[in-house]
Amino acid sequence: MEALMLIGVAEGAVRSFEIDERAEGYLVRPRQRDTGQVEIEAGRVFRTVVAAFAFAEREALLEHYAAARLEGGPEGAMPFARDWSRAETLFTTISRNLADEGVGGDLLLAWAAYEDAQERRRLH
Repeated sequence: MEALMLIGVAEGAVRSFEIDERAEGYLVRPRQRDTGQVEIEAGRVFRTVVAAFAFAEREALLEHYAAARLEGGPEGAMPFARDWSRAETLFTTISRNLADEGVGGDLLLAWAAYEDAQERRRLH
């Protein structure tokens, strides 16, 4: 379950959404910007890089929209609402056309734990 290469980042208001190329596909993992803590179980793994980038951008814009709503109310958040809506539409279109909605990062962790257990059984 090792990252091969960090290939992109979308910056949200609170978290960065990093896109890692892996043997399993492309993992979009949130990282808290203030602490640097990675939330791999909150991530998603995609088969295609296009879907991964669209998802990361959508999530980052959703955070900006939520922060703007808290700070400036509905009026101040309107530009972010439009941007998020466009990103949501783009992700929906891409994921539908490529049949790539991603799977939860928790499945990636479970698979890694299964592989570790199999390897231990094989060696003992």
